[in-house]
Amino acid sequence: MTNIEKIEAIREACIQCNPSIKDLVFGCHVLVKPKGNVFSATILDRNYAGNYLLKMLGMGTTATFKEKAIVKIIGRDVQLSDVLMAIGDKIAVVGSKSSMGCFVEWKCKTEWGTSGSWWNNKNILWNLLKPLHLQDEPTINFLYELI
Repeated sequence: MTNIEKIEAIREACIQCNPSIKDLVFGCHVLVKPKGNVFSATILDRNYAGNYLLKMLGMGTTATFKEKAIVKIIGRDVQLSDVLMAIGDKIAVVGSKSSMGCFVEWKCKTEWGTSGSWWNNKNILWNLLKPLHLQDEPTINFLYELI
């Protein structure tokens, strides 16, 4: 499986846990088809008439469209909080001033899981300044195995 396919699988798991990733709000990526061609765009705002101000990707321009011009909602970038929701209680992240987060796992000492310790044996890091699709390949592989 390619890295892109793994990212898409992680993203879909995150959307199932947090459907607001696909809300039509600031930062949401969409495909629009105003007339003939389909364009990638990012939502910047919504005006009083209900039209969306979009930044047209690759063009450096903005344009206003009605919602019916949106042919596909891709959603906003997946962040660490979305990934942690999808993973559940199996993993936590310890952050630092270096803008890197280290994944740690809970290892139980008792049958009921009430006593244990957090530990990190894989040294997998999340760059806290970047969304899912810009993380390193070892991080993507680690998350794909968890989800």
